[in-house]
Amino acid sequence: QHQKLQSDTVSRAVTLFQLECDLAEQKESSKENVCQLQKELFTCEQEKIVLKEQFENILQQFSALNEECSRCKDNEVELLENISQKELLIKELEQNIKSLMAGLECERHSHDKSIKDLQCELSQLQQENTAILTEKERVVFLFLMILIAKFHEELVIQMETISELKEKLHAKERQLSNVMQEMERVHNELRSKEEGRYTLENEALKLNKQNVELRKELDQLEKNTSQLKNDFEKEANLLKNSLEKCKKDKEESLSRLHMQLQTEKNRLKEISKDNEEKDEILKRINNDLKKANGDLNKLRILQSELEKKKTEWLQEKRALQERCLTAENDLEFERERAIVNKRNFDDVQTAIRELGRVNQNLQMDFAKQISRKWLEDSEAINCHTCDKPFTLTNRKHHCRQCGQIFCASCSSFTAKIASSRNPVRVCNACHEEIMHR
Repeated sequence: QHQKLQSDTVSRAVTLFQLECDLAEQKESSKENVCQLQKELFTCEQEKIVLKEQFENILQQFSALNEECSRCKDNEVELLENISQKELLIKELEQNIKSLMAGLECERHSHDKSIKDLQCELSQLQQENTAILTEKERVVFLFLMILIAKFHEELVIQMETISELKEKLHAKERQLSNVMQEMERVHNELRSKEEGRYTLENEALKLNKQNVELRKELDQLEKNTSQLKNDFEKEANLLKNSLEKCKKDKEESLSRLHMQLQTEKNRLKEISKDNEEKDEILKRINNDLKKANGDLNKLRILQSELEKKKTEWLQEKRALQERCLTAENDLEFERERAIVNKRNFDDVQTAIRELGRVNQNLQMDFAKQISRKWLEDSEAINCHTCDKPFTLTNRKHHCRQCGQIFCASCSSFTAKIASSRNPVRVCNACHEEIMHR
């Protein structure tokens, strides 16, 4: 039996050694698997952090893109409002230009009419002068010619002012033609009217020439009057009454002419003021038109740039959305892999724990088996459990498991052990141990 026990212990030791080797290999493999799983988990966590950062960056970019899109939409609305306002301003400026052109045309017509009236009055005066030229009324003619000379001088001044005003009008019309290239119809009408104005200017020049000739004649008449003054002194007293009557008539006519000239002067001043105001208005309109055109060009450039940016942002948005979807799919796949790896790791850990427990139990059993010794009958005096002394009635019984000697009551249990096929006598402690195992 002792040899059997030794062989059993040796076989058990071999099996335990093999089990320990297997356990060590399993531990190493499990450690390697755990390390790999930990590495994979670490990489998964790092990838998860990177993907979270990328996702947050994508969300920030997406929010920034949304804000920029909203800003672009607001800018587009503002640009459209500015364009509509500029178009309204351009329409108002065109209407103002049309009204100014109509006013200039009306003033030109009135000015031409006043020139024609003055020409008619001059022709009437010339006819009156030719009718008065008699030998008896030369003195009256002299006074009248002096007044007519003054009137002619004023007329020449007025004509000069008229010519200056016409030159200014011509310059302003040229500016208008340069600024308003689109209004070709108005230019054609102005050209036709300018031709009529040139004809009137030619007529005015002719009248100026006639006035110069009349001045020469007046100078000659003054020379003749200085010579004839002494001769006509006697007849002057007789002709005073007639002269006074003629003077009154001529003074009335001259006063009327002076009034008309004054009114014409006032009208010319008003026309000049209106022309200056209209020139300033035209300058403002031109500046406003230039500014409006510049603003329109800038707004168009901005609109094109914003549209380009909008298309680029939409493309980036789509790319980012696609990247987000791919990242989410990768995250889901990695999560599933991590869950599977965690389950495998938990299973391996539970298996390792169970193997450790089994190994611990086996080692304890092995230690007990090694430490157990088959006690000799002579060595036992009392029961190992209850300490009753052995007698003829209280006989000694060996426990086939631990080798100690017990009384009949303490070793009344039977159990199967590895060294025997049939159940053998065992003590209470070994029975509980075998049953719990």
